[in-house]
Amino acid sequence: MTALYAINLPSGGGGDTGFANMHAAYDALPAELKARLAPLKSHNKIESHAHLAASDKARFGSIQTHPIVRTHPVTGRKAVYIHPGKAVKIDGMTEPETRAFIDSLLPHLIKPEFCYRHKWKPGDLVLWDNRSLLHLAYRDYYLRQGRVMHRVLLQGEVPA
Repeated sequence: MTALYAINLPSGGGGDTGFANMHAAYDALPAELKARLAPLKSHNKIESHAHLAASDKARFGSIQTHPIVRTHPVTGRKAVYIHPGKAVKIDGMTEPETRAFIDSLLPHLIKPEFCYRHKWKPGDLVLWDNRSLLHLAYRDYYLRQGRVMHRVLLQGEVPA
């Protein structure tokens, strides 16, 4: 789970966060694609953002392997579980094939009917379940204006 609390937002607007429901995206996949995804595992690394400290990269930088179809441990629902910025390889694919496969899957995952865009106001608190959502912070504002958010991440179980 992640909690995000808006402290300071760009005065000209922007800085929204988009959320895509991966349960809905999975449910809407054709049966053949569900069957193709079911056995696949992705190999993931921490993203290479400039704001990440070298100590965090060293501590959290080992490759993690996750199923691409994840079963929610509470609800039992299946969801697509892949992060386009972190997945570097899928079993049975080369890295270029992995990138092409993710790029072909992404338009389905982020269809408007699966997505919500939160327009922040100071004091907003949004909670989400990382086991079943993709999220994206839009950088559609003048970055020097700043966007100050407090974030809390709760550790969960290993994806299954």
